[in-house]
Amino acid sequence: MERNVEVLVIGGGGIGVCSAHYLNAQNRQVALLDKGVVCSGCSHGNAGLLVPSHSIPLAAPGVVAKALKWMFNPESPFYIKPRLDMGLISWLWRFQRACTMRQVRRSMPVIRDLSLASLRLYRELAGLEGLDFDFVERGRLVVFKTREGLDGAAEEARLLGEVGLEARVVDMEEIGEMEPHVRIDAIGGMVHPLDGHLSPHRFVRQLADYIGQRGVAIHPETEV
Repeated sequence: MERNVEVLVIGGGGIGVCSAHYLNAQNRQVALLDKGVVCSGCSHGNAGLLVPSHSIPLAAPGVVAKALKWMFNPESPFYIKPRLDMGLISWLWRFQRACTMRQVRRSMPVIRDLSLASLRLYRELAGLEGLDFDFVERGRLVVFKTREGLDGAAEEARLLGEVGLEARVVDMEEIGEMEPHVRIDAIGGMVHPLDGHLSPHRFVRQLADYIGQRGVAIHPETEV
C-alpha cells in the first residue's frame, strides 16, 4: 500500500466512500480499505430512505413498553438479545430516563438539521458527473391498518410541525388517488413531502468509482 497516505478510511460502505470523497475534495491523500468488496456490508442492504420525517428520536414516551415486546422478536426494529450484562442494564436505564417529552423536544431540532443537511449533500452528489443512483425527492407515504397506528401518526405529524417539518394525515380516498394502480389494505396514512430515496448499492459503488478516478486508492479484500 502507498506510504504517502494522509488519511486511511476503513470500510467501503456509505460512510466510508463519502468520507473519502470529501477528504479527497480537500486535496488529502486518501486510501480506502475494505475486508470484502465495496458495498458488501450493511450499505448493500440499506433501504435507501432519506427521511427528515424521522426527526422524532427513538427514545420517546411509550417506547419502553413497545421495546419490551420487540426484544422478544429478532426481526423487530429494536431487538436486543436478552442477557445479564451490567453494561446493557446501565444503558437501558439511561435510555428509559431519556424517554421524556422534554428530551424529545430538545433532540428534534438537532435531528431535523442533520437530516436536512444530509438531504442537501445527497442532492449535490446526485449532480456529480457520471453518478445516477436513482435519487428522487417525491416524498413518502406510510399507510396504517389500525386506528391506533393512525392516531399515533397524527400525533407524530403534530410534533413534526412544531419544528417546521410538514406531515399530513390522508384518508383512503386520497391514498387511492395517489396510488390508483395499487390495492392497499389500510384505513389511512401519512404523507411526508420532504422525504427522498436512493438506491444504496448504486450510490456507494458509483461514488467509489468516482473517487477512484480522482486519486483515492481503494483496496478491497484488505482486512485490518
